[in-house]
Amino acid sequence: MLALPTLKRCASCGQIKDETNFYRDPERRSGLNPWCKKCHLARSRAYQAQLRARPVIPIPKYATCCRCGETKSSREFHRNRGALSGITSACKKCLSTAKRVRNLKTHCYRDYYQRNKARLAVYNRQKVLSNPWKDWALQTTRRHRQRGYQISIELDKLIELVKRATECAICGQHLRLSRGAANWSPRSSITLDIIDPQRKTLDNSNIQFTCHRCNRTKLDRSMGEFVEYCQAVINRFNQPRDDAMFVTVPSRPPAAHPETRVSQDRVLSPTLSSVRYNEHK
Repeated sequence: MLALPTLKRCASCGQIKDETNFYRDPERRSGLNPWCKKCHLARSRAYQAQLRARPVIPIPKYATCCRCGETKSSREFHRNRGALSGITSACKKCLSTAKRVRNLKTHCYRDYYQRNKARLAVYNRQKVLSNPWKDWALQTTRRHRQRGYQISIELDKLIELVKRATECAICGQHLRLSRGAANWSPRSSITLDIIDPQRKTLDNSNIQFTCHRCNRTKLDRSMGEFVEYCQAVINRFNQPRDDAMFVTVPSRPPAAHPETRVSQDRVLSPTLSSVRYNEHK
């Protein structure tokens, strides 16, 4: 069976796209950059156009390094078209030293994490369990901020509101805080839903608390659009069906290959059921 592609929402344009439309970023938990490739390209082109429109400024013969404070020739600095002076603020020697120190710190942090991975996992788990509501609020606001939403509600106010939420605002299911895979349930796990995603603002008047299943079904629709969607589904399944389009497959011995087995008394379309039945006769 082919694996389904992983979908991700772009934090710039807000569209849901396949993971192949995002650049890899090992520093992030998802492993992907929050912006899609198309938005990255548009941003890069706009920045390059802005640089070309900027007036040409002659590079000074001498400049002072912002790190060591020494005045050196402009040849001791890297070129930087984004800077007004046309060169970097730090000299080549200071930038090289800073890069070596940064790489050394990165390796030290990685070695420390590998040596203490189990202890850090226990510490982080205890930290979450000590105040699960705060951890939920921090994770929720962080994800919405990455998706381009402006956070206009204080963290303490959000925690107070989510503690008072006892049932889903859409289906009425009882809600509870689920932290970890052991007690997670899509029907009762509490999530934050944006009433009108077009506003791109997370405030007290634009949020509601729903179960995980309703939130995933609603996606980026507004409440009006979601109600119309549900009504269209109800109207479709309330229409009378033509019983001639459905037949019951008779009982027969199991097939030799499990992939082509059809369960007894399974409702199928006439064309598909007849083809499979003739193959096993």
